[in-house]
Amino acid sequence: PMPRGINKVILVGNLGNDTMPLIHASASIEKGRFYYPKAVPYKVKDIDADLEATLDLSKGGVSNAVINSFKARTQGTTLNLSGRADDLLGDMHIDAALSGSLPLEDAKPMLPDSLPLNAKGHADLDLKANFRLSQLSDMDLDKMLASGTIKLKNLDVTYDSLHAVAPRLDIALQLPAKQHVGKMADAH
Repeated sequence: PMPRGINKVILVGNLGNDTMPLIHASASIEKGRFYYPKAVPYKVKDIDADLEATLDLSKGGVSNAVINSFKARTQGTTLNLSGRADDLLGDMHIDAALSGSLPLEDAKPMLPDSLPLNAKGHADLDLKANFRLSQLSDMDLDKMLASGTIKLKNLDVTYDSLHAVAPRLDIALQLPAKQHVGKMADAH
């Protein structure tokens, strides 16, 4: 029997010393759970997902994964993800959308212990990105596409000796950056 959640796996082609079959798999997950504290310090629950992947392990083959939908919750966090990743075994190309809601305290365990940051408040995310893995590793921001908003409420952040408080702060993100206009841009 197939493992729970795996809908189907299709192999096309021959398996031999120099050949590999094309593998296509799809999976649906309903009310799933995940806990692996070395990777994610929280119990992830209420996982609902619709996933597909095509693996072409032949020479020059291109593999991809599609996240039609992925929803999950942790303590006070909810996340929704959709998108695709192409050329999984090469210079991966990612086109994805992420939305969600999280208490900033939930992010603390994901940050390095050496970072002197304490953050309280709540964030609502609505982000989209389209980039290659090489662009991210090279920080080639002019070639990466990203847009979205981060809306913060009841923000109270301390970083080292700096402290900031704001009842509401809306951040708009866009890559590549548009030319800045307004008072701050003119202040050089």
